[in-house]
Amino acid sequence: MTTTGADLLVSTALANGIDHCFANPGTTELHLVQALDRADGMRSVLCAFEGVCSGAADAYAKVTGRPALGLFHLGPGYANALANLHNARRHHTPMINVIGDQASWHLGVDAPLTSDIDALSAWTGRLIRTESADGTAAAMAEAVAGALGDPQRISNLVIAADHAWGEATGAPIVIDPPAPVGVDDDAVIEAAAALRRPGAALVLSSGIITEATLRAAGAIRSRTGCAVFTTRAGRLELGRHLPRIDELPYFPQPLRAALAEVEVAVVTGRGE
Repeated sequence: MTTTGADLLVSTALANGIDHCFANPGTTELHLVQALDRADGMRSVLCAFEGVCSGAADAYAKVTGRPALGLFHLGPGYANALANLHNARRHHTPMINVIGDQASWHLGVDAPLTSDIDALSAWTGRLIRTESADGTAAAMAEAVAGALGDPQRISNLVIAADHAWGEATGAPIVIDPPAPVGVDDDAVIEAAAALRRPGAALVLSSGIITEATLRAAGAIRSRTGCAVFTTRAGRLELGRHLPRIDELPYFPQPLRAALAEVEVAVVTGRGE
């Protein structure tokens, strides 16, 4: 059987542990649909609306800690997913959005569904375009690396229709797992000293707050006497067996009341 660029793209995703695809494809993406169907181990979840795709993919990635794969019909279909992708970007959710596009030789005639995917993508994450059918593996590997970077983020992978249906050679590309990010020792010492001051608070602002994070925060509170808060996390594990930590209110008046006695705050999480 002939291997297509779409097959190479999907097999590279699978080789890197990405085995769920939340899809709302159209005619332009039919070769990608065929590749998903042929790929052993890939589970495709057909969604009736692109906003459902992006919301489900965001939740899946938050719960599993693995990048979620989405498939969208050209720029207009991708645009329908942007509201949830905005939220995912704020939480540094690892996601890869595969966006179909016109055949490379057809883009110049401005077909009805041709759109400025570059501008749409810039709002939510990093844009990657395939260069050929053979290059789809490298493009997907780059997207995976971007999703797993520090901080985690959204990769938007645009594949031209002729790159999806074209015959491809080569093998799936497996990326090296990202190295753990170190923390500056001086910053840790400075934070520890700050948390021992009167009126100190520790604010957990990462997108995912796990049981281990809550237990560590509770231990810090016991040792230092500091207050501990969370922001509006994308995923927050709860339970009677875990330390109770209050979420900072959203509206200004109760927020000011919650922080009335705070003189210094140590905020966790990585931004850009």
